[in-house]
Amino acid sequence: MTTSAAKLQGIYNQQGFLSALPVVNETELREANQAFSQLEKEFGEQYTQYSLHNVHLQYPWVRSLTQHQQILRVVKAILDNKSVIHDGLLVHASDANTSQRRRYGFVIRYVPTRACPIQDPDRPRKFDATMLVCGTDHLNHFSRKNNNN
Repeated sequence: MTTSAAKLQGIYNQQGFLSALPVVNETELREANQAFSQLEKEFGEQYTQYSLHNVHLQYPWVRSLTQHQQILRVVKAILDNKSVIHDGLLVHASDANTSQRRRYGFVIRYVPTRACPIQDPDRPRKFDATMLVCGTDHLNHFSRKNNNN
């Protein structure tokens, strides 16, 4: 990826999103494709389309994607000193996939360590799947759960 951080940030600021970014090389893409095909064989296509949550805790190949330097470079470029806030249940869609190629969706939620997870009694949840991918959790907002075990 040769696009500068400033250009990425400019496109993101103008459009509100970035797409079609070449962040992995052909070998990494082929390996991820093969690994995902194995998940489909293990869990079934229907399940893997919508129900794979926190798989980075079980599969090193997924964890390596969350920590991929090119992906982190883009995240740092567009989120540097900025916040993106939206409801996790925000409705979104795309046109039907009419090609013979499989469509992949991969959601990674990055948050700065200065963010503090809060407990909402109306929507109880845990943050056990949160992991530090770069930097240091100086405020101990996300690593304290590991210290209590």
